[in-house]
Amino acid sequence: MSAVSSFNTQDVRLWNKPQPQTSKTINFPQTYVATPRLASGINMLDMQCGTNLRVRTFNDQVDAQKYTAHADTWADTTLYAAGMDTLVLKPANLDIL
Repeated sequence: MSAVSSFNTQDVRLWNKPQPQTSKTINFPQTYVATPRLASGINMLDMQCGTNLRVRTFNDQVDAQKYTAHADTWADTTLYAAGMDTLVLKPANLDIL
């Protein structure tokens, strides 16, 4: 069975304390027998107007128990908050991606 998890920068910090890099380690609800694959998408952005919108969301440090979700920006962009949903595909479903 696949699972969906969510990450929001406001899980880690207040929206009015923007940072160029925010991350959080997320534990899977179960331990998988092998490392699952992840597919993620942005579900929310709150950024400063007047500059270019730059955001990068990604996952890394993926293993059978957990992964780390990131929402980053750079240059003069201010990222107040960002959110992403991640589809976690168990090892038996790896041929989907």
